[in-house]
Amino acid sequence: MRSLGSLILTLSLLFQPQATRVGASSSSSEGSLATLAKELETKFGPIRFHREEDLEDRFIVQASSHLREAAQPRFFLIEPAHSGPSDDNRPANLLTKLPRMYVALGDDKNAYRLFGFTGAESEFNRLIGDSPKQEMHSADDAEARGLFCGEVVYGLVSRFWIADGSNAQILAAQHFFDSGHADGLSRAQRWWNSLKGNRRLLSIETRKREESGFVVRLPVFWAPVEGTVAPQIRVYQIEVATVGTCHMDESPVEVLR
Repeated sequence: MRSLGSLILTLSLLFQPQATRVGASSSSSEGSLATLAKELETKFGPIRFHREEDLEDRFIVQASSHLREAAQPRFFLIEPAHSGPSDDNRPANLLTKLPRMYVALGDDKNAYRLFGFTGAESEFNRLIGDSPKQEMHSADDAEARGLFCGEVVYGLVSRFWIADGSNAQILAAQHFFDSGHADGLSRAQRWWNSLKGNRRLLSIETRKREESGFVVRLPVFWAPVEGTVAPQIRVYQIEVATVGTCHMDESPVEVLR
């Protein structure tokens, strides 16, 4: 007998073209996603694959627009597939909150497990090797790829990226308001005035490396969901090779606090 998760995935593939359908005749690709769904449902319950077409557009660098006609990877955000009131009757371990996870489906119909899975960077770089060739000809190309990797491979959510100091203060104020403080603006100002570290790093910047490739600097606002730890700004560096692969050390290169 089919499991509930497999049944939901099958129905989604048939009736939700924007959510999970991966092609009119792509039975092997559906199989790859179904296999992954079966693995995940044992821990999280039924899930679905929401196709992220904006990510597919961002994956293509300007100098490689020919990929719009060629087969290119498709990217999905994994979401819970709620089956209704009966969800409340599932075992407690299946009510675990689904973490943010991305998966890509290559032209070879294989599923590449990205952020949220172990070895996301290796999987993404393997996807690049298995996909039509793209070259990072300019800093703009490399920055687009680095920011793409920041979100889809390393989980650095774009709404927390720091463009400048005022952007950082807005994010801090929102954090304090969300934490229940009525004086979020004044708290953000005090936090900003006391922030220690190199403020010249508080912008997204891409430079060419001496040997080859590029480095994308990405400052990110960070604050705990709970607790009294003060917000921080963590500055990451994402290396982008000319072939479009990415690498980032787990630890930020600098933390402003």
